[in-house]
Amino acid sequence: GSPIDFRNMDAIRQMDSQMLERSIISRSIWETGVRKDRIAFEHVRWLNERGAEVRTVPQLPCRMIISDRRTAILQSDPDDVRAGISIYHELGAVEAFQALFDSIWSQAVVWGNRIATARHELSDSDLAMLELLAVGNRYAVIAKSLDVDESTIRRRLKVLMVELDARTPFEAA
Repeated sequence: GSPIDFRNMDAIRQMDSQMLERSIISRSIWETGVRKDRIAFEHVRWLNERGAEVRTVPQLPCRMIISDRRTAILQSDPDDVRAGISIYHELGAVEAFQALFDSIWSQAVVWGNRIATARHELSDSDLAMLELLAVGNRYAVIAKSLDVDESTIRRRLKVLMVELDARTPFEAA
């Protein structure tokens, strides 16, 4: 799909604020490539500060919004945002889209939350790399998921092993 358009950040934040102020749980999955966008990074930080959760995957099958497990809104054409949307209220369809979302969510990499150790605060990319490693992904898969070279993964893991006082990459994870 096309990248998220963050040019109208004020309007986006106003809508998100209204939703989050009503204690609505917000979970969103974005494509990994958006991690390189400074505006997106700041928006994710803003969302996390308000309790929303954001994860990323290399590629999304479609863009969708699911509301209260009762309504699913999908972009009609995954390659053209101008093609409009399709709205589903049928329980079976909404449940199927929710199952798709939950499946992708369980495999997606957390973005925005940071964990701190006694000597080092992990960046989002370090945390994502370690999470992918912890669930058994090979370096090549991790590199593809994070859109970096495999050599970058190996180099960064060596540094993290020292910083985290780990003997192996898996111990660091």
